[in-house]
Amino acid sequence: MTQQKMKLYGPLNYPLYSASEMASMKVPDNRWIIPGLIPRCGSIIVYGPGNEYKTWITLGALLSFGSEEGKIFGGIAPEGLGKVVAISTEGMIEDFGERLQYFFRAQNANPNQVEFFGSTNVLPLNRPEGMKTFREILGDIRPEAVLLDPYIHFFPGMNENSTEDAGQITAWLKELIQEFKTSITIIHHTNKGGTMRGSVVLYDWADSSISFSAERKKKIKGCENTYDVVRLDQDKNRFRGRMDSFYVVPQIEDETGTAFFSVVKAPEDQDQLAAVENASRIWSYLQLKPGISTARIQKDLNRGEDKVLEAMTFLTDRGMVEKVLNVRGREPEPGWRVIPTKTDLIRAIFRAMREQESDLGNLIDARS
Repeated sequence: MTQQKMKLYGPLNYPLYSASEMASMKVPDNRWIIPGLIPRCGSIIVYGPGNEYKTWITLGALLSFGSEEGKIFGGIAPEGLGKVVAISTEGMIEDFGERLQYFFRAQNANPNQVEFFGSTNVLPLNRPEGMKTFREILGDIRPEAVLLDPYIHFFPGMNENSTEDAGQITAWLKELIQEFKTSITIIHHTNKGGTMRGSVVLYDWADSSISFSAERKKKIKGCENTYDVVRLDQDKNRFRGRMDSFYVVPQIEDETGTAFFSVVKAPEDQDQLAAVENASRIWSYLQLKPGISTARIQKDLNRGEDKVLEAMTFLTDRGMVEKVLNVRGREPEPGWRVIPTKTDLIRAIFRAMREQESDLGNLIDARS
């Protein structure tokens, strides 16, 4: 049976539907990009004080949505797959790229298998040239999800507390959401009182509003280090499926260049955090001692056999280590070594290509 075409009422540029037609509509199964937090074709505010991991966690979740490999980068699983555009104006593009490497390295993910496009260039969305460029980005790439970080950098000269200024901006953003069938997530900051900065119009615009707050340097059972524990509270949701509060614990290791994110329901639910820390420490050690045996790892790092094997399972599942035969002794002995991650291999290839192009350019210049 073919589906009957709906009859539209009103002008062509502003269709109206009858009550019976609207009542017969079905909400799509994939209503969410991030279940309960980031809706498809929606407006989202992520806010909190500075340095509360707002960008890290939101970026990780959206990277997961763009991952064709199905990798979970920020600890929060997406619903489906789609293209992502993220513009984060804090820092240089190299800083942005390094952050992505931390995500990719921790999962041994292939950057070529992620539908993600980013920039750190300032884009003034309250000026004609910026508005034109942003519209072209949405039209060319057709992303299902857009991230703007932070809010204030996209609207230079705007009075944050002005209802009129904020109203014009949010109305235009809502038009883009409907026109391009995309979601727009804005990262914003709080004032000294701990509430969202600026006009209440921005909060009213949001379909979903998520606040971030971190408890610093928390001692976690079984861990050698202390970690920040970030609480996420959804204080507004216009759709069904409101999320309960939960916690994300970032384990960002500069020594190994990795970023693991563990999601827990309560601060005391932390068993997995010690396992991640242990695996990260052993992976760092293997960088210096390739082919080392399980017994030697136990001795050098003062780990029980069960802890070492648990770490090896964790790292093997992510394609980060492999078993080898250590033939340096009299008899071959099984050991472990680090597998070069896909992101590091791709970086090496691109660097070699750039160096070849530079050498070729210098040769041409010398001959001309």
